[in-house]
Amino acid sequence: MRATELLPILDRFLEAVARTRRERALAKATQRAESALSRAFQEQGRVFVALWDTAAREAGLREGPPPPPQPPPPPGDAALALPWEQYFAEAELQTLQLFEEPIQALVEAAIQSGARAAIADLGADISFSLANPRAVAFLEQYGAERVTMINQTTRKVIHDMVTRGMELGLPYDQVAEEISSRFSEFAVGMPQRHIESRAHLVAVQEAGEAYEHGSLTVGRQLQDAGIQMEKKWSTVKDSRVSDLCRQNEAAGWIPLGSSFPSGHDRPLGHVACRCTALYQRKPTPQGRS
Repeated sequence: MRATELLPILDRFLEAVARTRRERALAKATQRAESALSRAFQEQGRVFVALWDTAAREAGLREGPPPPPQPPPPPGDAALALPWEQYFAEAELQTLQLFEEPIQALVEAAIQSGARAAIADLGADISFSLANPRAVAFLEQYGAERVTMINQTTRKVIHDMVTRGMELGLPYDQVAEEISSRFSEFAVGMPQRHIESRAHLVAVQEAGEAYEHGSLTVGRQLQDAGIQMEKKWSTVKDSRVSDLCRQNEAAGWIPLGSSFPSGHDRPLGHVACRCTALYQRKPTPQGRS
């Protein structure tokens, strides 16, 4: 077999190694974050429903222990019309650290893992720490921004459930129970339906984003030193790969400063993206560096 025929095989092997290494590097940190985020979702749900329930009782719309199941009342249970948004806003504040701290710890660990992997792959004689200006900028805006996005999604879910309850004339107690159950799904998923929890999805997503940013930061650091760098989008090459990621991979090696066809500078390309990026010094006319 000629050397030119071996190169694609070597590329596929190196891509598989890169993906496996990322999974192993992030496994423990992701599991810790998932457990902490599960507790955060459960506590946020408990606080929110407790605040809403208290407001309903103070408004005279609920008294004493929950009543036994009854036929649904006419459309528009008065308790559902209470300003639940302000109760969720309070729940956000009370549980903010429960989300911020594990995400921050996960992102710090992942960005360092990504940087170390890139340094090893490139044989670069450089160091990396969280004091790196690009890492500092990423971390400063990341934690609070991600928690805000998580809460925006949760708020939309609650809004839809309350609206549905009002349209169907469901009693407050039923809607509150459904919301509590949804927060439990956020925390632990629904194994009987093979649905991953939101806690798991958030942990995997944030770990992947930070790992890829760490790798890209090393590439940019080398380019700043005068070394011409290239990058390549690598998918897992199965039937679940999105068209966006397939197109990015098809672009092959591109200059580090260029964007992939999707407009991204690096993976991840979308929620639950499994792709990673590879980096290399730009090949010389004689061949690969």
